[in-house]
Amino acid sequence: MSYEKSKELILEQLKNYDESHKQYAWYKSPPSLLEVESAKLVELKGITTFSPLQEFKNLKAVAFGTTNATMTIDTLAGIEENEGIESLTFISKTKIKAGVDSISRMATLKTIGLYNVTSPVSADLLQPLRNLLSVSLSKEIYQLITVLPEGLERISLNFDAIERLPQWPVVPSVQEISIGMMTCKFMSLDSLACFPGLKEVKLSAPKILSDLSYAAQLRSLKSLEVNFADVSDLSPLRDHGSLEELRVRGTKLEKPDDLYPNNKLRVLYAEKTKLKSIAGISQGLPNLELLWIWDTKVKELEPLRAMTSLRGLDVTMLQAKDWSWLPTLQNMEVLDLCKTSFSDIGLLMQLPKLKYLRLAGSAADTSSQAYKDLEVLLENRGGLITTNGLNFDTIIHPERYV
Repeated sequence: MSYEKSKELILEQLKNYDESHKQYAWYKSPPSLLEVESAKLVELKGITTFSPLQEFKNLKAVAFGTTNATMTIDTLAGIEENEGIESLTFISKTKIKAGVDSISRMATLKTIGLYNVTSPVSADLLQPLRNLLSVSLSKEIYQLITVLPEGLERISLNFDAIERLPQWPVVPSVQEISIGMMTCKFMSLDSLACFPGLKEVKLSAPKILSDLSYAAQLRSLKSLEVNFADVSDLSPLRDHGSLEELRVRGTKLEKPDDLYPNNKLRVLYAEKTKLKSIAGISQGLPNLELLWIWDTKVKELEPLRAMTSLRGLDVTMLQAKDWSWLPTLQNMEVLDLCKTSFSDIGLLMQLPKLKYLRLAGSAADTSSQAYKDLEVLLENRGGLITTNGLNFDTIIHPERYV
């Protein structure tokens, strides 16, 4: 009876979910409840086995709970009997009383979200999952896991107070790691040695991070985010053979020439730093496409002259005396001149690819005919002049957000 009763309760929840979502245009009801591709289970009272999920042949994703809630799962037993589930997520803060080892037998899992799981797990829980590509771990269990599966590509530890990674065995396949929610207490990057193939490293406000030297050892590294770190020296990144994107917002950076030369770097977010000069940037970072240096101490922007690689530039709040270099940025698509000393709208008419522009609070006369002509020009190109912030990434790389 436990099987049939559990099946009945699972179907009831799927029916309730289906009925409550029919009002949304994006939602598409399944031909029958047994044909759903995803299941969200928020009320588990009475469910004593998840074996009935084996009857859901199209099921690919299972999520437990809702945000800002708690949940107790008496047992996960039987969930492994569905041989097609690729994604398993615990959205509520979850305590699993029994059957958590069933996860290790879910051979088709590609993604698992254990961020909200508070119960102890076995050290080798994930090791058998040869198809697992992405995992998020909670602060309660990340140090209990001693072995990660071969083939894992992404790992998220999005909680605070992590000082270093556990001494995990080397997993060369891991390409992305995200650490911290509000902050990360790394002092150096040395403990990333267990993932020598990292391409993307994101540390949340690592305020005591002062040593970036290990980044030089990550020869596949393409993206590094260390906003608000206690760093001023970027020389370990000089001439890095693969680094394409660097985010150092709010750091002690005073000058970017520590990075020179760097022929791979395409994106530099250095806003709200102590940056005083960008001298030599066109030679030192010759392939830079996006540059954010708003709210810095930079007064001279002439070094940007003839940087035809630039497609996006944010110089909000900067009070440069000379803007004559702007027409030389012939590939510029997105430009933020908010609260700057810029005034000559005619210079912008000479940018053939410009589509998105912000002039709010600048010295430009927004009531002039030149402004109106520019507004029409950008609209004809499918762009606009806006008073809102400009998200460079979504505009220049929309394919990342599809």
